[in-house]
Amino acid sequence: MNTSYAAMASWSVPQDAESYPLSESQLQFYRDNGYLVLRGLIDAPTLAHCKERFIDICSGRVDPGMITVMKEFSLKDSGKTGEELIYKIQDVLYDPVLYSYSSHPRLVSAVSSLLGDNLTAMNSMLINKPPRTACHPPHQDQYYLPIRPSDKILGSWTAIDRVDRENGCLYLVPRSHRAGELYEHGYPPNAKGSTNLLFHGIHRDVAPLHSRLYLTMEPGDTVLFHSLLVHGSEPNVSQRYRKALSTHFASSECRFVDTRGTPQQVLTDEVEELFRKRGVDFKYTELFQHKCRQIKGVKCNL
Repeated sequence: MNTSYAAMASWSVPQDAESYPLSESQLQFYRDNGYLVLRGLIDAPTLAHCKERFIDICSGRVDPGMITVMKEFSLKDSGKTGEELIYKIQDVLYDPVLYSYSSHPRLVSAVSSLLGDNLTAMNSMLINKPPRTACHPPHQDQYYLPIRPSDKILGSWTAIDRVDRENGCLYLVPRSHRAGELYEHGYPPNAKGSTNLLFHGIHRDVAPLHSRLYLTMEPGDTVLFHSLLVHGSEPNVSQRYRKALSTHFASSECRFVDTRGTPQQVLTDEVEELFRKRGVDFKYTELFQHKCRQIKGVKCNL
């Protein structure tokens, strides 16, 4: 990675700022490269409250409500419990504490600069990544989202703990969104049944090692990235956790789409089959209609 290029990849956020609209140079950098790193965007008290809430949910001190608690597959026979076992909690938008992240004024301001003033949030989560857990293979977030257009969808990812290559930092492939292509995804060969549910990766080699930008992040640092940007995460080879908050945002211009006959059909079929096994006839698009929450502006079409 060219060092001058990498040096352009982040901006520091003034800690007394109530909002954070993006500058034209930041907007252009995002359009060109598919991501933007904002240092210190989320304040320490918000992170501390969200972290405490996560631990309370993992320990059973708090009813998770609509939140899905997901265990790390590789640790299922380890005897670990609570925080040591959970790799993420999903759908946190309606939790009164964790919602403070997705609705954070500086985050909403930055996202609005890119997507417009009518925002819906979806696919919200707090990711834990316990010690000695595996990587998430290269993927595109658009693969998980049955909405379009891709240019009006982005993900936010904020470090709660310090994040580096030892405890499983994110990496991304700058400018990979510019191909405009949603790639075929799936489980790595022979991996289904031995990895975390829906940890699909891109079948093609679109993230060679020399193309990856690794994001070392301090608590509160946030990366915004285009829904087609290729990215993944390193394994956690440390004895530390790697907690992060993440939300996907879409503008009111977006619409739900039929994923049949697209690269997303593999995922759609797997999720709908999981629901049928639980006695629920739920379409994938209906799941996301249920997950969405309006963040700003008039009610979206989602």
